[in-house]
Amino acid sequence: MKKTYLILMIFIITLMLASCGPLPISVKFDANGGVASSTNLELKEGSEVGLPTATKDNKTFLGWFDQDGNEVTSTTTITNNITLYAKWDSYDVTYLSNDELYQVVSVAHDEKIIFPKTNPKDSFDANHQYTFEGWDIDKDTIVTKDLTVNAIWNSEDIMWAKVKAGVDPIKRTMFRLSYIYKDSLFDVEPNTFSKELALFAFGAANLTEDGTTISSFYSSLEFDNIHLSESYSHTPTTSSIGYCFAHKQVKGSEVICVTIRGENYQSEWVNNFIVGQGGDHQGFSESATQVKDDLEEYLNSYSSGNIKLLITGYSRGGGVANNLAHQILSSDNYLQANAKMYTYTFEAPASVEMANGIDYPNVFNLVNSADIVCYVPPIRYGFKRCGIDIELYSTNLESALLANGYMTKLPSFEAKAGSYTHDIAFTNYVIDTLTTFNGDTSSSLNTRQLYYSNYQESICYLMGLMLKMDKSVITTIQNDLSSRSKVELAALLTANGLYSYLSNMLNSNGVSYDVPKLSSACQALSKLINGPAMPLITNLAGSNNLSRMLAMHAFEVTYSLLVNLEVK
Repeated sequence: MKKTYLILMIFIITLMLASCGPLPISVKFDANGGVASSTNLELKEGSEVGLPTATKDNKTFLGWFDQDGNEVTSTTTITNNITLYAKWDSYDVTYLSNDELYQVVSVAHDEKIIFPKTNPKDSFDANHQYTFEGWDIDKDTIVTKDLTVNAIWNSEDIMWAKVKAGVDPIKRTMFRLSYIYKDSLFDVEPNTFSKELALFAFGAANLTEDGTTISSFYSSLEFDNIHLSESYSHTPTTSSIGYCFAHKQVKGSEVICVTIRGENYQSEWVNNFIVGQGGDHQGFSESATQVKDDLEEYLNSYSSGNIKLLITGYSRGGGVANNLAHQILSSDNYLQANAKMYTYTFEAPASVEMANGIDYPNVFNLVNSADIVCYVPPIRYGFKRCGIDIELYSTNLESALLANGYMTKLPSFEAKAGSYTHDIAFTNYVIDTLTTFNGDTSSSLNTRQLYYSNYQESICYLMGLMLKMDKSVITTIQNDLSSRSKVELAALLTANGLYSYLSNMLNSNGVSYDVPKLSSACQALSKLINGPAMPLITNLAGSNNLSRMLAMHAFEVTYSLLVNLEVK
């Protein structure tokens, strides 16, 4: 009975299925970012498909295709459920940065993906730097549909060195008072120029005016064992040199920063004019040797570690830093053999004899083409900077200064295209005029030996006396001289006139001097003024070129050029 019942049920189901006929076939349409006139059809097996139309803004419809890329037309026989995809002549690749639209790039069908020509800019908040690392798609991706691609960001802890109060480190409205630091600055190899490391080094180099400031700078960045040279604790002399050492352990390495004083060095400035008779620049070389000897003793505490050494300095400090790097790299010593050394100098005068000036790949000198300090001593004296010079240049320096709030550092002038080029030409004119041989070897500045014989002792003595006076007195002298008529200046610029003027100024400010030495120095200065310098004095009358040239050495100018530097 049960068997008969089962057979009967199977027979009934078979009849039902036979009466229904074949099941319909489902055809779905994916417009691939466009709009289709129909999104779903049901067909009988073996029948032809009536294909819908499709549209998409600014795109040309090329037909319907299956998932394997085979075209399906109205005459194609469909035998199974299927999804068909619209094909367009191109597709939109939408790039997002932090979930916000960055750019849309159109890519032809079946072509390799195209990335935006520029990348999103790195950004900061109070504790992190966000660095763009790429896009979340393979560069070899073939585009067959609209895509959305997201920026990949690396978040890294950073610290701000806030040296003085009232500074917003996020807006960085005053660069001089707030600097960014992160441990990864030292991940780069020393031979590779790093703009980020250059900016940090520049910040340190411009906070050397006193021991408290540079110590606070490094302390705020969690450096330790901060060591200041003795000259920070007493009045600088012509033979002293200010510098700071600071240490921090970073990722298993001992990072040591050596920062040479580049401002407020008072009598140390006289050292700039002691070129010597031969070899490296005597003043810079002797100062660098002092730093090197003290550094070697400082590093005894880290002799077993992996040392990464940063040397930096601005202006005179840059000249000493450059010579220090040369002394370390040109000799067989512990530092040369065991330390990774990074050197970044800014507006540094030349300090190495041409014959010794090796182009070390890990010494970078950032040079403002219009800054006269970078041209001294003159190249014809046989000096150069060791390492690699990186020229800071701007076709529109005024805009860069204005953007950074530093326009007041330059004297009033009409900002116009090419003015910076004019500044560079003028600086070269000054150097060439002063060092052109005038036929009189007793007053010429044409060669190193003539400068040494004719002027070095006298200039150093006069500079030493002037630097013993308050800065306000120097300003008073400048204003007084600029207000005098040509007739008055002619009388003043004789040897007797200079002696009378300077001796009165020194006496009134309580500065003692050696009468024969001052007399001899005034005679030499009169020869210089009435000899090599006379064309300058004549041509500078009524011009602001000289004041512009002096302003070009301001750190604000260097910074404005540095932040706009494009690293090739």
